[in-house]
Amino acid sequence: MKESKQPRFGFKLEYGLKTTVFALLSLCFSIAFAIMNGVIAVREQSVWYGALAGYYVLLILFRGITVAADRLSKRKCNDERAYASTRNKIYLGCGAFLVIVEIAMCIAVTQMVMYGRPVRGGTIFAIATAAYTFYKIVMAIVHVVKASKYKDPVSQALRNLNFADACMSMASLTVLMLSVFDEGNDLTFAIAMKACAGFAACAAVLAVATVMIVKAAKKLGEGKDND
Repeated sequence: MKESKQPRFGFKLEYGLKTTVFALLSLCFSIAFAIMNGVIAVREQSVWYGALAGYYVLLILFRGITVAADRLSKRKCNDERAYASTRNKIYLGCGAFLVIVEIAMCIAVTQMVMYGRPVRGGTIFAIATAAYTFYKIVMAIVHVVKASKYKDPVSQALRNLNFADACMSMASLTVLMLSVFDEGNDLTFAIAMKACAGFAACAAVLAVATVMIVKAAKKLGEGKDND
């Protein structure tokens, strides 16, 4: 007599639990790095680290606003079409938010490259930041690809916010590594590297934000045509 194969116990529950745990861990790390950048900004009177701290705080807040808006719209909307339209508006709002924030960060990068003075960081902090940054970049890219397959605008918006977080973390890491390990022999090279990393991060996120706005506007336009 064949034994019937039992479905894996609580697969969806287990997946949801893992997602929640990783999200909370990511939130805790983001808060920790925002606080550390804020401390460095105050201690060294650095506009760059102050801008980074504000950037991370805004991303944390907007993640929460995005999730709250999605849950609220799910309760308030009377039908699937209205809910889908609201979710596309949330996606559009996230794109607009990223454009505004990245323009501000471009100004901060310009200030850091032209007028910023070197800020010495600890080696242990630099290594820990490097490990966490590369983890964030890999996971952000993986999740952006996964989210794009499901065509869920809110999930894509949250993943794109994580991508924006990872991009600016890479720029921050470049500045930190140069301050810790560069002996100051080639100032021109250090300035060029900071400029390339900072503006490349801003450009990447602005490109993603532009795509978000165009896609959301197109979806909302299609919804109006169908009414």
